[in-house]
Amino acid sequence: MAGNVEWLASLSPWPRDGFGTGRMRAVLADLGDPQLGYAAVHVVGTNGKSTATRTIEALLRADGFRTGATVSPHVRRWSERVTIDGEEADLEAALGGVRSACERHGATQFETITAAALSAFL
Repeated sequence: MAGNVEWLASLSPWPRDGFGTGRMRAVLADLGDPQLGYAAVHVVGTNGKSTATRTIEALLRADGFRTGATVSPHVRRWSERVTIDGEEADLEAALGGVRSACERHGATQFETITAAALSAFL
C-alpha cells in the first residue's frame, strides 16, 4: 500500500460526480464532524489569503492561543499546507486518520487534505 501522502497525490483534483458540498459533508460526518470542536477564522478572497492566514496565526499564537492553519496551494511539498502551532503537521498520520472515509466517499485531493487538516486540529 502506498504511503498516505503518495495516495493523496494520486487522487483526482476534480470530482467525478460534479461539484458540491455533499462529499465533504459526508466525509466530515463519518469523522465525527471535527470542525465543530473548535472556533475558526475562515479567510477568503482572491489575493493574500496565505499571508493573512499566517498573520492571524502569528497574532493568535503571540496571545497564547493554539492554532491550526491550512492553506493552498503548496510550493514544495503537501505538508506545507497544514500547520499546528506554526509547525508543519504530521500529514502522513493525519491522512491515515481520514483515508478510509475519503476513499468511501470518493473525496478529491482538496477535500481529503482539508478533512485531514480539520481532524488534525483537534
